[in-house]
Amino acid sequence: MMRRCGWLGAMVLCVSGGVQAAVTVSPATLPNWTVSVAYSQTLSASGCILGCSWSSTGTLPTGLSLDRAAGTITGTPSATGSFSFTVTATDSLLSSGSQAYVVVINPPPSVTTGSLPSGNVNQTYSQTVGASGGTSPLSFSVSAGSLPAGLALNSSGAISGTPTSAGSFTFTVTVTDSAGASASQAYTISINSTASALQITTASLPSGTVGTAYSQTLAATGGTAPYSWSIAGALPAGLALNPATGGITGTPTAAGTSNFTVQVADSASAKTSQVFALTINAASNTVAITTGSPLPSGTVGTAYSQTLAATGGAQPYTWSVLSGALPPGITLSSSTGVLAGTPSSAGTFAFTAQVTDKNSLKASKPFAITIAGTSTTLTITTSSVLISGLAGSAYSQTLAASGGTPPYTWLITSGALPGGVKLNSTSGVISGTPVSAGTYAFTARVTDSASATAQKQFVLTITTGTQSSPQMTLTGVPATSESAQQITFGVTLSSPYSSDITGQATLKFQPDAVVPADDPAIQFSSGGRTVNFTIPAGSTHAVFPVTPAAFQTGTVAGTIGLSFTAQSSGAEFPTAGMDHSVVIARSATVLRSASVVKTASGFQVQLVGFSNPRELDEVRLHFTPATGQTLQTTDLKLDLTVTANDWYSSAASTPFGGQFLLVLPFTVQGSQNSIASVTVQLQNDLAAATATANF
Repeated sequence: MMRRCGWLGAMVLCVSGGVQAAVTVSPATLPNWTVSVAYSQTLSASGCILGCSWSSTGTLPTGLSLDRAAGTITGTPSATGSFSFTVTATDSLLSSGSQAYVVVINPPPSVTTGSLPSGNVNQTYSQTVGASGGTSPLSFSVSAGSLPAGLALNSSGAISGTPTSAGSFTFTVTVTDSAGASASQAYTISINSTASALQITTASLPSGTVGTAYSQTLAATGGTAPYSWSIAGALPAGLALNPATGGITGTPTAAGTSNFTVQVADSASAKTSQVFALTINAASNTVAITTGSPLPSGTVGTAYSQTLAATGGAQPYTWSVLSGALPPGITLSSSTGVLAGTPSSAGTFAFTAQVTDKNSLKASKPFAITIAGTSTTLTITTSSVLISGLAGSAYSQTLAASGGTPPYTWLITSGALPGGVKLNSTSGVISGTPVSAGTYAFTARVTDSASATAQKQFVLTITTGTQSSPQMTLTGVPATSESAQQITFGVTLSSPYSSDITGQATLKFQPDAVVPADDPAIQFSSGGRTVNFTIPAGSTHAVFPVTPAAFQTGTVAGTIGLSFTAQSSGAEFPTAGMDHSVVIARSATVLRSASVVKTASGFQVQLVGFSNPRELDEVRLHFTPATGQTLQTTDLKLDLTVTANDWYSSAASTPFGGQFLLVLPFTVQGSQNSIASVTVQLQNDLAAATATANF
């Protein structure tokens, strides 16, 4: 901290330097969103000195990423769910602030109402279009066609009003969520001129059988839907009437004929009734499977579903496989008789199914299912000329395939691999330490889970002596730069290498300042002055723990040195020509901000910035009076040479490099409302920086 005070006329002026900032991240919450819709939200941070870099912990929604420099979360979410994460903003003084977020990624919206009932002229109509999914709020609109005259759709999906004209009206309703995702459904509403007479149109009911599930739906026309159904008398034991749908369902428990009266009422209270007779026959003493064989064919990797059916006996039925085997991936439901699943192997599969009724009557039947292979041809995609290796050095190369039905199995069918090298039958990786040089030709075969095969000839050359290493190159780093920059860089190979390469990059700094000092802000974006990287076998680009790889230039003049080491298979890998220097020249003072803070005794002028030579000469202030006011003193000058030297020479300044926070307190005699603004010129050996702050 630097501080210096003195009298200037009727004002006391004190100067102190230090750095303090409380970083606050906003907003407090982020909006929920919809899957497959582009997302973009910008975070902001107050209290940052020389700007902030951004990082996150936890789990961002799949498909989204945080820009470390700009603080923006962008991308297109590819999975639904609730995602919790914390975003942290860190300024160049290493002050930081965090904000926790929970973002829900919703499925796309869909319209759930399949159709709309008819209406009548001059009778009130009210129906609501339903929707699911999407990000609230949802908004409904008519996107094509037109509603019947007299009806309107509100944003909540309610269609209401009193139709004034008869006819058939076709229109499309679109629901749109707050993320802009939408779904549509076409409808047709018939408006009748007058309501026809309510009548039951079902003439009679089919008979049923004891112990066998029964289902029959009564129907009506006319009147004004919806209808309500009721019964006078008694249905056969085990059956019931659904008052909303008119469905008679259940499993009869006794034989005989039942007579009863069914009544239907519409929404306008009109009613009509009809007498029915329903005969329930005694249960059969035999049961039979009625589904034909062979069953419909399926395809490997494609969902399959087929229901076995039976008659006779007494339900419920129980199903089982008596002998043989179902296709792998297919199962038989014991309660429903449904064959379902995703077959994983091709072929024709024979089995015998058995059904048992509740009285233990049994029947069986043989079936066959043919499962075809996938339509995509199985192919080996690896180039026939493999990456060369070195005798006595570790070697690794992966054979790859596409098509067919994974998983794959690999095998050498002819020729031979080098001694000491093997092919992994599961992963397709050729690895080991070759014991002798030579050119090896062999044929590899891949087999998928459906027994489809493909094969390809390969050539692998193993040499002796020193293996020719590809050239490693540093990209993106300039020879000179300015302070307070972030430099992005990359490491590449001139050609793929047969083994993994691991390496380390190291930063060093030689200051060139009036008061020299190291600057801890000079570091990699992943933190610290060393960072590890890997170049996988067969690749040409280095992989760093933070992408893209970058380092900061800090706020002190000097030279940043970037050096590299690497190794592969336990031996040093050449990095000649990789070391690089970046010169940060001395430059003029940089003022990031200027502000005025009023106090009980006057005010403070606060200046935030940096001087990369780590020295300051003087500060000049020019006060502009408010309109209609005059000031006795308008210009002040303060020599900062000794004070700045004391600050930059102290251990307290070390964490801040060339940065400073200058606080200039003023004790005012008279009204400070007479001042409109102050213009500040802050000078170092090279040039002055100027800023203005309003009162």
